[in-house]
Amino acid sequence: MNKRQFLSAAAASLKAMGVPSVVPAAAVLRWARANCAVSPHGVGLALGLAGFVLLPAVQAHPPNGPTSITMQQVSAQTGDARAAAQVLQHLRAATAISEGQGARVFTIFFDPNCPYCRQLYADLRPFAGEDGLVLRWVPVAILAPSSLGKAAAILQARDRLRAFRMMEDHGIDPNLPAPAVLTASQISAKTRQILKDNEAVLKRAGVYFSVPLVVFRDRAGRPQLLLGAPRDDKALAALLQTVGP
Repeated sequence: MNKRQFLSAAAASLKAMGVPSVVPAAAVLRWARANCAVSPHGVGLALGLAGFVLLPAVQAHPPNGPTSITMQQVSAQTGDARAAAQVLQHLRAATAISEGQGARVFTIFFDPNCPYCRQLYADLRPFAGEDGLVLRWVPVAILAPSSLGKAAAILQARDRLRAFRMMEDHGIDPNLPAPAVLTASQISAKTRQILKDNEAVLKRAGVYFSVPLVVFRDRAGRPQLLLGAPRDDKALAALLQTVGP
């Protein structure tokens, strides 16, 4: 997505969310770059640490609360239901690292170089495996050249979950042991294909192509898609309560 496409999508979203149209387009773009994990394909619509964006598949059920927002507080009424459904429909083609056991599945697309993904990882530590919640982490390599070697190292490890945790923990605390990073010659064709397939599923999100991206079904079975890391632990805990089987 190029700059013009981003601004067009952002303008439409801001209008739907009640943000005054006088907000300068350049300011929107600067804010997005400052708060989003940006892929080489363009500026994603992730809201980073500003807060989750909830994109309900059934927009006929708006949440309680204010009808207008600031750029840091996005209403759950906005969003593309088709994006959520598309990603969920094609998840079987993606390879993930799972934490916990149960029927309630919370899937997160992440890049090893994404600081907002790392923040979400840290915030989810108390919830992994609790109340039947399964966290499925889908690695992609879209943010930087080094993302490929890091994601590949996780996928080619004998214990993928351990390698994933080591990668994220080191990102949070550089004093911890450094994880392995593979060179181009060490990355197998199979691993490259897995990452290609994972990215293809992530692209099903359309204009929401960014990381971290979360998809799940709520307790009513409706597809949900979220972008970014949570505002606070309370908001995250409340959100996780809505995850259904």
